[in-house]
Amino acid sequence: MIEICVLASGSSGNCIYIGTEKARLLLDVGISGTRVAAGLRAIGVSPWELDGIMITHEHRDHVCGAGIVARRFEVPVFATELTWEGIGNTIGELPGWQRRLLDKKTGLQFGDCRVEFFNTSHDAADPVGCSFTTDTTRSWKVGVATDTGVAGPEVLAGLAGADLVVFETNHDVEMLRTGRYPWPLKRRILGDRGHLSNEAAGRALATLITEVDRVNRPNRILLAHLSKENNRPELAMAAVTRALAARGVRVGVDTAVSLTYRDRLAPLCRVG
Repeated sequence: MIEICVLASGSSGNCIYIGTEKARLLLDVGISGTRVAAGLRAIGVSPWELDGIMITHEHRDHVCGAGIVARRFEVPVFATELTWEGIGNTIGELPGWQRRLLDKKTGLQFGDCRVEFFNTSHDAADPVGCSFTTDTTRSWKVGVATDTGVAGPEVLAGLAGADLVVFETNHDVEMLRTGRYPWPLKRRILGDRGHLSNEAAGRALATLITEVDRVNRPNRILLAHLSKENNRPELAMAAVTRALAARGVRVGVDTAVSLTYRDRLAPLCRVG
């Protein structure tokens, strides 16, 4: 069994809780320590039970609260060497035992939870997505891929076999193009090292379900990292639903698709 709760998702902050019978983990901490603790307690988890924090990349909306949470609750933080360089002094000082190196090739093991990593395409030093798999008689898997401008073969392979996928639907292209962002920022978001649009996410998920992982395809998808400025929940849902329907996948029948709640605590999901 795996529990997952999106504590926050979007440009204002990102943090995901993943729990198994023997592991309690956070993926990114881009919100305050107070908010992390309150969110965890709301789902019945003590922050003192945390076994590790993993960082996908060094942008502030993914790391700004990591140092506070790590120091307050005595939790080690894991990031790749290049990501640590990118973080610099953003999260403050950490003792050596808390500043851990993440090796993408070997992954990490926490109790009964195996964590594996794959490269994403984002304007950061060494961005990664990841999957969490239980080492039990019937293994359960959750995959997370946000903050990527392209969802290519490596991303889809990393998500293959997941029972639940957290996937980015950042923006509606027309809203972004006609919105108030300055053109350099629009170009960054639209680029291959930016963020996935609703339509691009829909196509990637359709490929994952109908080509990459037809046998063990996910039965639940959480759409994440929606832009407040350049997206609306109904647009993200509609785009993904259309893309899946075009491949013969019926939302609500063949797979369930739902939204995370951006800057609000999402419901706790249980897999298995």
